[in-house]
This record gives sequence, structure tokens and C-alpha cells, in this order.
Amino acid sequence: MAWLYPYTYPVAASALGYLSLFATLDQRRDVAIRRLTTDTLENESLHTDEALGVSFSFELDAIELIKALDTLGMPLFAADRDETAPLVFAGGPVVMTNPEPYADFFDFFLVGEGEATLGPLIDQLKALRGLPKAQKLLKLAESVPGIYVPSLYRIDYEPGGPIQAITPCHDTLPLPIRKQYVGDMSATIASSPILSPDAYFANTFLVEVMRGCPHRCRFCLASYSMLLARGPDFGLIRQHIERGLQYTRKIGLVGALISEHPEFEALCDYLRTIPDLQIGSASLR
Repeated sequence: MAWLYPYTYPVAASALGYLSLFATLDQRRDVAIRRLTTDTLENESLHTDEALGVSFSFELDAIELIKALDTLGMPLFAADRDETAPLVFAGGPVVMTNPEPYADFFDFFLVGEGEATLGPLIDQLKALRGLPKAQKLLKLAESVPGIYVPSLYRIDYEPGGPIQAITPCHDTLPLPIRKQYVGDMSATIASSPILSPDAYFANTFLVEVMRGCPHRCRFCLASYSMLLARGPDFGLIRQHIERGLQYTRKIGLVGALISEHPEFEALCDYLRTIPDLQIGSASLR
């Protein structure tokens, strides 16, 4: 399986969601996975891969994705790929919120958080080995919550562009397709599995402090794509920070609004006790 970040290595090496999900899959003994970025594709081939996963965080990633598929020798459109091609799927904030503009390029999407969807997906892909692609996609859509297969749904649009109706092509397909969430972040806290001097945040150990945001600002995608604002408890955050301090003095706190963590003051008090610490933070209010 190949795991693509549709941008260059320095950006991918600082993308905590991409890296943490890679690490989760890499820990499975039944999965052989490798990382790909747009600047490392020249001598790569997907002939031995059963699936190509794409971490899709920003709308303009679509341009780099198209370039990447072309470099890899893959037909751009899912309908043009034959049985020998790997299944191409994507997850991330953009496609979780509105997958339709990108539907022609992918066999399916993960609607929701990767920690909640990737495990069941891998288990089912193993069980479906050997089936024709069409049957495989149908069974994935039927059996794995949060899987959206665009080719199995008809989308009707109003004259101005809004979606008018979504119709499943089979009675067994779910509608609506519900986003999958991790309720308890104590089991899924994300922190950097690698450190790199070449990363955009060079040699910085990233730790996820908050996921989602409770303020619902109308301009902000994070408030609505992850409606459950939550975070791991302070003790677990501290454990991960202490692990990172074994390798670097640079710590980055990640989240849509980290100051909304209920133990944010305790976290700040703890960070002040660490000598020679270089700290970076995401959004504050």
C-alpha cells in the first residue's frame, strides 16, 4: 500500500495527520506501507500496491494529486483504470466536507476520521482480495461505515449548481453516509512518529492538543468538519511531550483552537518548567 501526501517532503514531514495515520498502519503486521510525496515519485511504481491512499487537507492539493497520478503512470480518472491498478482513495478535511468536486479521480473516500475508518477498511480489503474491482467497491460501501464510492451513487444538480438529490444505485447502499468519529482521544492522540531536519517545522515534535472547535465561526471549516470538539487529557499530552523531549527541544502544539483545552492552563504551567524549550502553537483565542 502506498500513502501519498500531495505535496513535497518538507510539508509532508510536518503534516501530523498524514504521519500519525501512516504510523498506525505501519504498526499492523498485515500491512506493508510506504510514504510518497510529490518530489519523490520519479522512480516510483504502483504495480505491487493494492491501494493508494491520499491525505487530502487543502483544496489546491487536487492540482498536485493530478500531477502525481500522471507521474506514476496512472490514468487520472477512476473509470479509466483497469483491474491491475490499485484502488485510489482519499480522506482528510476537504473530502470529508465536500468530496464531489474530486469524485472522478477516486475509487472511494473515507468520510470521517482516519483512526475510525482505516482499521475496518484494511480488514475488509483483505477479506475481498481476488474479487473484481466493481464487486469489491460495492462490498466496501455496504459493509464499512464511512465509505463513499462515488460511482455507486447518482448525483442530480439544480440549475445553479447545488445538489438536488443523491440516489444510491443499489438498495443495499447506505444513505446518508455518516462521518465516523473517535469519541475517546486517549487511545488515538497523534504525535510525531518521525523528526526530520528537512521538515517545514524542522526537528519539531508535534502533539495534537485539540480536535475540532466549539465556536462555530461561519468562515471556519474546522468547526463544522469535526463537530465534536475534544482533546486528550493533560496527563496523556504530557507523556507524549516527554517522549518528544528525548529527541528534540522543539515542541509544536497542534489543534484548531488549543486554548479551548479544559486543562490548557495546567499545560502552560508544565511547559514553563522545561528548560531550553522552543514551543510553537497553532491557533489561540
